[in-house]
Amino acid sequence: MSPTTTLILGGGFGGIAAANSLRSLLPEEHQIVVVDQSARFHVGAGKTWLMVGERTYEEISCPRAELLAPGIHQVRAQVLGLNLAEHMATLANETLRWDYLVIALGADLTLAGVPGLAEAAHTFYTIEGVERLRAALAEFSGGDIALLIPKLPIKCPPAPYEAAMLLHHTFASRGLAEKVRLAVYTVEGAPMPTAVAQGAGGNGVSLPTAPSDPAGERTPSAVAVGHSGPVLPLPHPGGNVWYTGRFVH
Repeated sequence: MSPTTTLILGGGFGGIAAANSLRSLLPEEHQIVVVDQSARFHVGAGKTWLMVGERTYEEISCPRAELLAPGIHQVRAQVLGLNLAEHMATLANETLRWDYLVIALGADLTLAGVPGLAEAAHTFYTIEGVERLRAALAEFSGGDIALLIPKLPIKCPPAPYEAAMLLHHTFASRGLAEKVRLAVYTVEGAPMPTAVAQGAGGNGVSLPTAPSDPAGERTPSAVAVGHSGPVLPLPHPGGNVWYTGRFVH
């Protein structure tokens, strides 16, 4: 009998956990293959630290091979398509066959889901985006910043509020507390309880509820961070928009 293969698409938390668990349960001759575009695994929670320069990419990541158990084969490639009838996965440079398939790819981000957002906004939800944002932050000397949650659901719902508080702390440590105004614009009915708990106290965070229009669609409300003045309504002319939302292709 020819050996069987489990193909795992995606090498994040889910893909790595699935691969290691299966490796410990299945016979040695059963092949386990993990496919991911990147050779390194990174902890998503570290991206807000990258944003403010508290960590480097190397400090929040490691080679994925170090996290995979012996006997697991790793392929670095983009998944382009699946043929479910033939049990075939098309990658950028090859085609792989599976007997069992695990899909752990997560969600792709596309700022194009909101017209004009890609041209106007930064994001800290990708490594490439957060590195561009960190460079912009280093040159920022004052003004209005809007952190936008334009659609739901989003990855890691506390992240926008954590980012706002980290930015508030960073600007204060640079002596810019009086020159920078931060606001989180959200379509949530109410900001997460996590944000309420963290924001209570001396952080200057107000948490209004987003109103609904007659059709039941929520319009963005604003969460003011670190100041006592009024929050500017959307659109935010002349401000810097830092995108946090998730859109799936």
